[in-house]
Amino acid sequence: MALVIARKPRQEFTIGPDIKIGIHSIHGNVVRLAIDAPKDLRILRTEVHGALNLPSQEEKDKAVATAILKAPEFSKSVVSTLLRELGYEQAAKALFETI
Repeated sequence: MALVIARKPRQEFTIGPDIKIGIHSIHGNVVRLAIDAPKDLRILRTEVHGALNLPSQEEKDKAVATAILKAPEFSKSVVSTLLRELGYEQAAKALFETI
């Protein structure tokens, strides 16, 4: 279930330490949002995201694990540590399950 927050125009809420979302204006059934977030965070409308057919995090993790398996010069523990440091927890787990 999603969190539902009631806000009026010019009011804001935050998500974590880096994302601030404000209600810019409301005109009929259209709500205009002002989003202040890090530049490297990709923000897409749901219909745009779906149209782009972007891979899920799980698909990215599997691709990384597969690529690593094709590079035998690295030890499993070194690669696993690197993956965890880069935020690819699932890929690190998949690596141990595969080998």
